[in-house]
Order: sequence, then C-alpha cells, then structure tokens
Amino acid sequence: MRIRPRNKLKQHYMKIIIISLIPILFIGSFLGGLLFIIQDLTSFIYELDTDPEIDDFYALNDIDLESLRDAATLLSEREEDYHIPINLSQVIKINESTNRVAEYRPTDNAGLFTGYALSAECFRYANLTMTTPIEKEQSLTLVKKLLSGLIKLIEVPNGGLGPEYPGQTLARFYAAPEWKTDGNFSWMFEDHHKHYNGTGKYSDWRVRLYTSKDELGGYILGIASAFKLVDDPWVQENVKLIVGQLTEGFLDSYWQEIHGDGTPCGAHLQPPTPPQWKLVIMKMAILMYPNNERYKQLYHYYLTRCMSTLNAATLGATDSISNYFGLPFEHNVILSLLLVEDNQKLIDRYITNYEKSYRAFKGQRNAYFNSIYLAMNKRRSTTAQYNITKIRWDVLDQLWRLNVSGHIPFDDTYGGDNVTITREELATTDESWVALEPKLQKWKQHPLSSLYNWLWEGDGALMPKLFEDRYIRPATADMFGVHNFIWGKSPFTTTGGSEKSSENFRTEAPGVSFSLPYWIIAYFGYL
Repeated sequence: MRIRPRNKLKQHYMKIIIISLIPILFIGSFLGGLLFIIQDLTSFIYELDTDPEIDDFYALNDIDLESLRDAATLLSEREEDYHIPINLSQVIKINESTNRVAEYRPTDNAGLFTGYALSAECFRYANLTMTTPIEKEQSLTLVKKLLSGLIKLIEVPNGGLGPEYPGQTLARFYAAPEWKTDGNFSWMFEDHHKHYNGTGKYSDWRVRLYTSKDELGGYILGIASAFKLVDDPWVQENVKLIVGQLTEGFLDSYWQEIHGDGTPCGAHLQPPTPPQWKLVIMKMAILMYPNNERYKQLYHYYLTRCMSTLNAATLGATDSISNYFGLPFEHNVILSLLLVEDNQKLIDRYITNYEKSYRAFKGQRNAYFNSIYLAMNKRRSTTAQYNITKIRWDVLDQLWRLNVSGHIPFDDTYGGDNVTITREELATTDESWVALEPKLQKWKQHPLSSLYNWLWEGDGALMPKLFEDRYIRPATADMFGVHNFIWGKSPFTTTGGSEKSSENFRTEAPGVSFSLPYWIIAYFGYL
C-alpha cells in the first residue's frame, strides 16, 4: 500500500483538476471562437441604414395604387383559375404555343405555400366591402377552396377531421387514389421515405410526410387568417375543427410532429422553439372552445409560468446570414399571434418584444416583414420605434418594382425580357451594388476560420450558408426570379439575372409574394 505524504496531496489534486479542465477549456475555446465569428458576421445587419436609401425609391407620386390593386386582383384570379387543381397552391408550367397548363410542379411545401395563399385571400376578403358583392363572393369561393386543401392535409393522415382525430401528423401533400395515373401527381405513388398511405377511410390515399416547421408555420398562418378575417359559418366551423385537432394532437405528442412510422420527425414546439408557436395554437383553442377548462389552464400556464411574455414574438438575427428561409415562417407565426390576440396589454408586449428583433430586419427591404411591422403599429397602443412613413414607402416601392418590371403575373418571361435585372447592371452607375460584406471577406482569409471549415464546407456541412458571399446592399424585388415566395430568399446573396427556364414553356408561380404584403397593408389602412 502506497502512502502519499500529506504535503503532496494538494499538488496531486491540483494536477487532476488541471488535467480535467483541459478538454473543457479546449471545447469552450472552440465554441467561443465559433460564436465570436458568427456574431461578427451577423453584426453588419445591424449596421444597415435604419431607413433604406430612399433616393433609390420610386417617388410616391409615381406609384399608381389603382394599378397595384389591379395586379393583386389579377393574381387572385389566376390563383383560382390555374394554381389550385387539388386546392393546394402549386407552381405551373405553361405551353407557350397553346397557353395551357402543361405541368403542375411537385412541391414539398404545399402546406406553407397554400397557407400563404389562404392568408392573402383572407386579407383581401376582409378588405372588400359590400359595395363589391360579386368580387367578395368570388374571394370567399377561393378562400373555401384553399381551406379545403388545408383540411385534407390534416384529415387524410389522421383519418378524419376534428379533435376526436388528434392531429399528430400534418401532411406536406396528398393524392387521391384516382390520381395515380395522372402525370402531375403520380410522383406521390412512388416509393419514398416521406410517402405513406392515409388513415382510416383515406387508407388508399397517399400523403407526403416528415413535415417540418416551415409547413406548420404556413398552415398556422392560413387558419389564423381565416379565423379572424372571414366571417363565413362554413369557414369558421372548419377552422374550429382544425384547431381542435391540432391542439389535441400536439398535447398528445408533447408538442412534437409525428412521422408516418409513429416516431417524432424532428419538428417540435418545445424550447428552444420561440414561445409564440404554443401561444398562438392555445389562444385559438381557448377562443374557439371557450368552455374547455383544460385549454384555458394550459394557455395561462404557457403564458405565465413559462414566462412566454418575456420573449414571445422575438427572433434571432443569425438566420439572416445562415438560414434565411426560416425567417418567413417564424414571421408567419408572429403575424398569426398578432391577428388572434385580443388582450391589448399582451399585444403591446409582443410588439415591443418584436421591435428588439426588427432592428435586424429593418434594412433588409423585405416587404413581407415590413408589412407585418406596419400591421403591428395599427394594433398597438404605444408609439412605434421606427419611421412608419418610410417603411410604408419601402413596401410600396418593392411592390411597384414587381409591377413595372413585368413580374406580374409572376412568370419567367418578366414582361418579355426573359431575365431579371442584375447587380452588375446596376453597378454601372453605382458600384455599391456589387460591394461584398467586408467582415465575411476578412474571416474567409483568417487562419482561425480553418478550424471550423467542416461546419460550412462539404455535403454534410451544418451551416453551409455561413460563408457564402453576401453583398452589403440588399436586393430589390425585381432582381428575384419566379418563386413561390421571394421573401424567403436572402436579399444579401441574390445577384439577379434569373432567366426564362425554357424556350417553349414559361414557368408561373402563385403571386403571393406580391398579394400577401399588398393585402396586409390594404387591410390595415396604409393605401
């Protein structure tokens, strides 16, 4: 037996502590360095001018509001006539010689894009008056069709509609059995890890699953808009059934989205997911099921004991450089919460919270984010931190650019040019259009960044967008190509120059990139 002298015990224990701390210090230093790089790369967003360079804006007197309204109305008409063959919003390919639809493009995000389309049409419906009864009835017809699509996305995978069929699974897409031989939908019957049969009476239908939070965000926006903006009994009853089904499903699954094999698919609404997700679902639940004491107790628990009011309606800025597509569906949920909340103190609190995040978005020229901020300032009882007049002008300028550039009706002929404007073209008169963000260039050449290359390089990169070249000036709307929703594209990486995809066909997207921000600001009285 070895006896260690007492005077050496202290040195022995110190060695053990130091050795134990080495891996902790190494990991801490590694993570600290990464966080420092990300924070430094993100900081340029806060340095963007609070008010974009209005010298580049179209003069307000040159923006024809009647023309904008005509464009928004046209897009609604084309949505119904061309883009919803099965009541889900889809991109189409049109034969140039016959002017007929040649293909309905497959999509992995029907819930998201149909939610956008439904929200836009609900704002349009609420904005129309009884002095235009025919147009209002046409709008209601489109609302019902789009809502029918969202109903099927939750009904088919769960076997029915309503709280007795807990909605643990929300589909990305669905297909009836008779569409198996239809070339537009036969892809749904192919073997794929996301494809499953429906449940119960829908067992011979097909659904696309492994649903993500972008789908949930768009879906929530659609039903929240229908609930608050459309007073039709059929709409209200079916939204109530959807909300009851969603609520029961999430409570049963502990706020997890369930895949077709019965296991969680990774999308969940537990922390660190921002609290607005739970709050908007439970708020709709207590409004539509006022006698359900369980819902009331859970809503107030999430609101108070979980301290959700402290950070509800807040967003991180890092997504602006590494995960931009995630920002719109987070905004979808914030807009939904803004619509359904009826407590003025909570409304003011949520808007105050959001303004802390909005300082990162204010200079991005994102018409959707800006229209949401404008909407907030019609619902608050406090004073806005930012210049509402210039933000309104920013939104109108972006919508007008889409109108005069030939983007409407959102096909890739771009008014006959067959290509969008580029940064290089604009740089012939102003070189700032092609100026790259200097901090990114600094870190690309910094020796420390080589330690983290595996995070953003290669097929398995965790943050592939982090070191993608970014421009200082955000893109304008007329640089973007045809897409379901251009406001989910990063304005700092967009270069413009999107070309027509085919000589004999043109691609046309639903026009919600224009119509959703337009009808939001119209409904809230900015036009």
